[in-house]
Amino acid sequence: NPHSDVCRLQLLYAKIIQTPSLVLKRGQTAQLTCRQTDNHNSISNPWMYWYQQPPQGGALHMLFLSRGKDMIDDSSEKHFKAARPTQQNFTLSTDSLFPNHTGLYYCAWSRTLSQVGAVPGQKLPLPLSL
Repeated sequence: NPHSDVCRLQLLYAKIIQTPSLVLKRGQTAQLTCRQTDNHNSISNPWMYWYQQPPQGGALHMLFLSRGKDMIDDSSEKHFKAARPTQQNFTLSTDSLFPNHTGLYYCAWSRTLSQVGAVPGQKLPLPLSL
């Protein structure tokens, strides 16, 4: 189907720009930034996600899901806050870091829930070390 190839190519146009690696001390504040760039306007309202992975690897834990500007789903996360001031920008922050915050942080986007984890929309991990 030629239309499925077109859709796949559209997804490749958008990319994620994310904060570089951080090495911080316990108790410090931190803010991770993520920006979805869509050079061809193929993604007008992407869903965006923050994930955390322990430093030893293992399963990703979804911290936050945002379905649009200023729309962040409820989360059980107590130490981090998320903000989505624009359609393309999504931040993750904390007022006080703890050793268990060490890990890899992934920002991802999708058009729909079925595209969560699609490789073209996922950024390589952001290491955070304490």
